[in-house]
Amino acid sequence: MIAALAGAHAGLPILDPLAALVVAGFIGYAGYQIALTTMKILSDRIVMSESDIETVVMSVEGVLGCHHIRTRGSVDHVFLDLHVWFRGDMVLTDAHALSHDVKDLLMAKYPQIADTVIHIEPPPAA
Repeated sequence: MIAALAGAHAGLPILDPLAALVVAGFIGYAGYQIALTTMKILSDRIVMSESDIETVVMSVEGVLGCHHIRTRGSVDHVFLDLHVWFRGDMVLTDAHALSHDVKDLLMAKYPQIADTVIHIEPPPAA
């Protein structure tokens, strides 16, 4: 920028708009890099493997299955939603307690999980 001022003072006023274009290029590139990084987060990109999560969930005794596993966020700050199947005749308080066991196990196994929402469901009709 000082070169543009010196050039304008020396009779080369074209250096000022050229320097402005260089600055605009740097700003545009920085904006592009920011957009590229955040676009993955904003578009709910899958962050973790569904099969890995399913393996952990199915290791909890009393879980009959799970589906609709969705992860989003950044690699080190993941939000997880999933549906977990429990027996249809299970008491709600027991199912709720078991869902906390699932959540605690997932968050212990994957410390990058910031929050987990578990939807309690009976298994689908056969």
